[in-house]
Amino acid sequence: MIARKPRHVLVTALATAVMCLLIVRTIWAGEQGPYQPVGAPADPKVPAQWNRYHDHRETTAILKSLAAKHPQCARLQSLGKSYGGREMWLLTITNFSKGEDHTKPAFWIDGALHANEIQGTEVTLYTQHGRKMRVL
Repeated sequence: MIARKPRHVLVTALATAVMCLLIVRTIWAGEQGPYQPVGAPADPKVPAQWNRYHDHRETTAILKSLAAKHPQCARLQSLGKSYGGREMWLLTITNFSKGEDHTKPAFWIDGALHANEIQGTEVTLYTQHGRKMRVL
């Protein structure tokens, strides 16, 4: 007698097979592109890819581009140098026409506090990059 598998196992296997086929079809069709941040415009002012980690040079370039492309609401400043001699950046996002950043409620997000925590940099970049800059 053949043992029957539970229905949820069969449904999961079928869904997995369909997803694999769709992924292979997309890759073969040449439709694979950079990951698009949720909520971001299709043509952001500062392009970035989210399928890999960014080194310090690339992160600096993205931050400088964001500040240059959004001068009404983004300012970049150095907090000093790290032990390794790299700039430690602070990107402030607010509507500067409605007052200085320190006079309004704020939200702080940081990353790259420890050298082996590379995800922190990506999370902070992704968080500020993936939205239209509409701020208070």
